Amino acid sequence: MKNLLCLFAILLTFGLEAKIFVISDIDDTIKQTNTMTTYRRIYYFLRNKPFEHMPAVFKEMEAFYKSSGEDIEFIYVSAAPDFIFNQQKFLRKYGFPMGKTFLKKLNSPETYQYKYLTIKNIINAEVNEGDKVFFFGDNSEHDPHVYVDIKNNLGVENAEIFIRDVSTEGSDLGAGLKLKQLPGVQYFFSEMELAEAPTMGFITRDTLKKIASDYTDMTLLPDYTFTTLKERLEKIMLCRTKSCKRNAKARALKIWENYHRKYTF
Repeated sequence: MKNLLCLFAILLTFGLEAKIFVISDIDDTIKQTNTMTTYRRIYYFLRNKPFEHMPAVFKEMEAFYKSSGEDIEFIYVSAAPDFIFNQQKFLRKYGFPMGKTFLKKLNSPETYQYKYLTIKNIINAEVNEGDKVFFFGDNSEHDPHVYVDIKNNLGVENAEIFIRDVSTEGSDLGAGLKLKQLPGVQYFFSEMELAEAPTMGFITRDTLKKIASDYTDMTLLPDYTFTTLKERLEKIMLCRTKSCKRNAKARALKIWENYHRKYTF
């Protein structure tokens, strides 16, 4: 009898269809927030403006897997305070796939621990062996380390990590700048790189054309990303004078322009 129960359990496990989970941050991942600079963060936070093409990317991802007969679930985990941000309203307004949302409460631990524990609980409760997990975040704070640690510590083998490079430190911009990258993480400076990832082949031709058009017009990235790059160069160059800061801005502008010539159409 015991052997029959074990056999039944094995057959049941293999009979379960794999499920797709998308676990995404919000601020500076799908929503423009400028978390790199505190005083500007308030302005962008209140604007509640998404990265323009991310709703389409997520909706097309949802449609692709559903059309393939696979179940897909979106879960949003943000360190934004839950009492000042209506996450469900934001997702609905801009056409993101709806899903469970988790935001920090007043008594939550610091950001890394909060995110790690929240996602750990989600993985343990909902993700089964064979399920596919897509992690989306940014490198303004802890997302890369949280996702890598979750993947390694919990043995989430079938997972991909996509990190928006808002710090300008994760992408090779051809400027000889030192990079801060974690193994197994796919960094994207803009949706141009995201669209090139092999598992992003579901992005429609129409969306790809819009991404390419904004890239060519140099409007795909928010202005504050350029400011972050400029301020990063000022620190590297140890700028104390206006002349040095002008040189840093000129160097940042050259890097910016070179990046927007990287892809040709």
